[in-house]
Amino acid sequence: MTGGGYGDAVAMSSLNIIGALTSAASEQAEAGYKASALDANAASAIRAGQEVERVGAFQTAKLSQDAAGLIGTQRVGYAAQGVDVGKGSAAIAQGQAKDQSYRDVITLQNNIWAQQLGFRAQAVELRRQGALERLAGRSRASRALALGGLRAAEAWMKYAPDKQKDYMTELLGPNATREEGQ
Repeated sequence: MTGGGYGDAVAMSSLNIIGALTSAASEQAEAGYKASALDANAASAIRAGQEVERVGAFQTAKLSQDAAGLIGTQRVGYAAQGVDVGKGSAAIAQGQAKDQSYRDVITLQNNIWAQQLGFRAQAVELRRQGALERLAGRSRASRALALGGLRAAEAWMKYAPDKQKDYMTELLGPNATREEGQ
């Protein structure tokens, strides 16, 4: 097919350009899909962190309620034995139960905070990956377009007749000068 004329050169160059456009669009679509999936996963991580907070608030309230119930039970038990609940070993036992429940609540809240932080960090990382995927898709699309343009130019040079001949002469006729075509 070498030297087949301008029609061949135009056809081959056009095919290369169409292929490059198709490839670029495909790269962009694939990157968009991957980025959307990463964004959806980030949103799931945020929801998981919110669920941890909701469940943790319930657990914290339940723990505080259980501690208050324990202290109440202790007070009733001591009072039934005729012990002054506000003094001596009865007061110490109630204070220890209260202190332990406070430590348990703080520990639970710290664990909840750590879990939420983990989910937030995961969401940030997933969003970052999504942004990088979009950028990489644009880069791959640009590369596909550039390569398609180079292939089109290569096809033009391969299939155009008389590469040394001035194409303006071919288009305007043998009597045309270069200045007329400009």
